[in-house]
Amino acid sequence: MKAFKDYINVDYTQTGDTQLALNSKKRKRDGDTTGPISDEKDVDEALTIAQRLKMKSIFRKNKAKIKLGQQRARKKFATPEKLQRRAEKKARDVLTKKITKGKGKAELSFGQRQNIEKQLEKKKGAIKRIAKKLLPFIRKKDRAKFTKSVLPSTSTSTN
Repeated sequence: MKAFKDYINVDYTQTGDTQLALNSKKRKRDGDTTGPISDEKDVDEALTIAQRLKMKSIFRKNKAKIKLGQQRARKKFATPEKLQRRAEKKARDVLTKKITKGKGKAELSFGQRQNIEKQLEKKKGAIKRIAKKLLPFIRKKDRAKFTKSVLPSTSTSTN
C-alpha cells in the first residue's frame, strides 16, 4: 500500500537548497530504489560489467532492508512460486555442473558463464523436467526448517 507522501509531487530543484536539488535529480535519474526489491524479473541474458557494478551499488545501499526481509522470510513457509523458482535454480545448477564437468559457477570467468547461460537457454525443457523431479525434495527441505528435532541428552553423571 502506498503512503500519502507517494502521491505528493514536490519540485525540490526550486527550493534554493543545492544539496536537496542534487539529491532530487539523482533520484529522478537513477529511479526510486527506496521501495522493496522484487526478484520477479526473469533474466533473459547475462549481465554486463556495468550492470553488475550498478547492481552492486544498489544492493550495498539497500543492504539493511534486504537483511530484514530475509529474516522475515525465514519465519514463513515458501510460496509454491518461490519453491518452483528454487527448483529451477537447482536444476540449472545441476546442468551447469554437467556442462562444466564438475566445476562450480564461481570458478568460471564471466565469458564462460555467458556461454553456459546461452547453452542453458536452449535447454529450458530439460530444466523444467529436472525441476519437477527436484520439487518434492525442495518442499521437504523448506518444511524441515520448522520441525524441531529433539536431540537425546548427552549428559552423563559421574559418581
